[in-house]
Amino acid sequence: MPQGELSEPQVSNRDGVEGALMGAYSIMNGNVSGTWGNYASAPSQWVFGEMASDNAHKGSELTDQTPMNMIENFTSISTNDNLSTQWQVYFEGVLRCNNTLKLLANDQAGPKEISAERAKGNSGRS
Repeated sequence: MPQGELSEPQVSNRDGVEGALMGAYSIMNGNVSGTWGNYASAPSQWVFGEMASDNAHKGSELTDQTPMNMIENFTSISTNDNLSTQWQVYFEGVLRCNNTLKLLANDQAGPKEISAERAKGNSGRS
């Protein structure tokens, strides 16, 4: 098990499921590793939404944030780290949601520390 990762028995309880849910939502700020800031998938979608649609202009020099200039000008290449980081964040979000749903399903199949009403709210089912 990787350092810093909790085992399933450690989070197979109400607090664990609620914590996993908060972790799933927390990825929406676009910061998966703590080092890239909010450009990857920030709710504003400034790079991939606003710049790419001509609603915003990055400005500055052509040599400043060249990968962003490529996105703005539709000239991105496969090694553009803005694109790979965006997908990393999105797939991390999917992974976190799936893990939360797995923990919730395990709880509901066993001790049911989480009420059925709360479980429906967590799983998105009505």
